[in-house]
Amino acid sequence: MKAKITCVGGNRDLVLTGCDSRTVKTWEADRPFRRLLVLGKGVHKGPVNGLAVSGKWTVTASENGAHLWEHSEKNFYMEGTSKGTFAGHDESVLCVAVSKESVITGSRDKTAR
Repeated sequence: MKAKITCVGGNRDLVLTGCDSRTVKTWEADRPFRRLLVLGKGVHKGPVNGLAVSGKWTVTASENGAHLWEHSEKNFYMEGTSKGTFAGHDESVLCVAVSKESVITGSRDKTAR
């Protein structure tokens, strides 16, 4: 069974799709049927609710928090592991925003951090 896409994000070079299979799939923007890497196996404890990309950082949102991923700005060949998890919410993280200097998360617990 194919996973349902729950969120999308990307930049000029990459398209990312968050799925209810607890993973993020990365695709080349100019060749959308060429998948580069699957992120999140064993990291997300529920569907990927949101994701955001800024430069070499991607942040994903799921039931067990927001997760930080580092990669080359043009591809995901270099890293496939989470660099850390942002804690502080009492319930699922539903959305994220990222810039070069900060990460903002929104949660089902009605808070933004």
